[in-house]
Amino acid sequence: LGDHHKGNTQASEVTHSLRRIIMHEDYDGNSLGTEGLPHDIALLEVSSVMEFNEYVQPACLPGDENLDLVDNRDCWITGWGLTQGSQDENVLQELNIEVRTNSDCANIWGQGMIR
Repeated sequence: LGDHHKGNTQASEVTHSLRRIIMHEDYDGNSLGTEGLPHDIALLEVSSVMEFNEYVQPACLPGDENLDLVDNRDCWITGWGLTQGSQDENVLQELNIEVRTNSDCANIWGQGMIR
């Protein structure tokens, strides 16, 4: 946790043991192809209490499943995924993205991918 550059150890990093990894049931392991992207997510359950600080913060999720976030312009994604040569893939990347409707996603990924 708190890692910024995968190749370097920073003072902000904290290591925790994992109790379990919960992968999406439909993830096929092929995150490079379009079939893997919609389900390329997992939950990590740590085996001890985490302490939050300036670099380690909880991911806040809405408590209301009917909450409409489509007009929310403050949506960010982060990760070390493929950058197609545009950035250093070892450095944590962030991107402000547009929130899409379920129908937009169904048009891109197919109705069977949206639940």
